[in-house]
Amino acid sequence: MSGSMYDAIKSTIDEIKAMKDEPINMVELVTNKCNAILRNMLFSENGMSEEQIREVNENYSSVMECMTTTNLLLTGDFARYCIFPFMKGFKTAMNNNKNVEKVLYNVIDVHKSTYNEDHMRDIIDDYFKERDNRRSKGDPTAQYFTDRALMYTLKQIVGDGVLAVASFVCLILKTLLDHPEEQKKVYDEVIEKIGADRQPTIEDKNKLTYTNAFILESLRTSDFLDLFHH
Repeated sequence: MSGSMYDAIKSTIDEIKAMKDEPINMVELVTNKCNAILRNMLFSENGMSEEQIREVNENYSSVMECMTTTNLLLTGDFARYCIFPFMKGFKTAMNNNKNVEKVLYNVIDVHKSTYNEDHMRDIIDDYFKERDNRRSKGDPTAQYFTDRALMYTLKQIVGDGVLAVASFVCLILKTLLDHPEEQKKVYDEVIEKIGADRQPTIEDKNKLTYTNAFILESLRTSDFLDLFHH
């Protein structure tokens, strides 16, 4: 996992350098790299194609655009049937949501038709195996291992996971660009605490006190979540 992540980071840096003075869409670039890492980590090479993951994210991001502060406060059947259907962009969002579920159900169906418990390929096969193990033991919880439950799980992992990570990374990059004086401070701490001869690991996190403080302050002062303004 860490190897593929650092490969993606290196290729991202190489692509940015190759652009030179040309404008670059960082959100799109980082999202594509996050897609590659997620695919490698959960679905290997054949479990889910890059095109399918990209299609899920493009449709899912459109759905998320409807989740404004006002819309999040609307709940219940009245809002569902008497308000949302008449709001701008609602029908498009619902169609995009159906597209997301269609792609994921297709992925699940392909896995079901080619499943072999002696040849586990990815997280979906692991799900089927756990379901079958519980069924064989008469475990009543096996009934909850449905295709629908799997689809919603994949939707959260592929949709929320990629978009959240990509948005977070771009937020930190924007803060570094807005405050260039912080770049050297963060870099110097990484070199001092970790060195230049190896990649950082999760165990290094507690050593990077200034970097952690910078990340938390970036989140605190950003408008990333504008439900409550600072």
